[in-house]
Amino acid sequence: MKSLHFEEQLFITITASIIAKYGCVLCMEDVAGIFKVSKGTIANRIGVDKSLPKFTKLKGKQVVMAQDLAEFMLHNNLCKI
Repeated sequence: MKSLHFEEQLFITITASIIAKYGCVLCMEDVAGIFKVSKGTIANRIGVDKSLPKFTKLKGKQVVMAQDLAEFMLHNNLCKI
């Protein structure tokens, strides 16, 4: 069995934590709460700059997948370890 590198373990743990609290798909309100900004700030930044994880439309609503958020947080040093 192959052992996981620390960053892979951290990615899995962060993703699992996000899913446990918010579910697999997060809305703008969830992301705004995580980053401690307003929903309007999130709405204004979607697609404009790279300071947010990749959002997508699901049933007409802007959402982000938990694993995309975890990856974004890891690559932007936004995880407290």
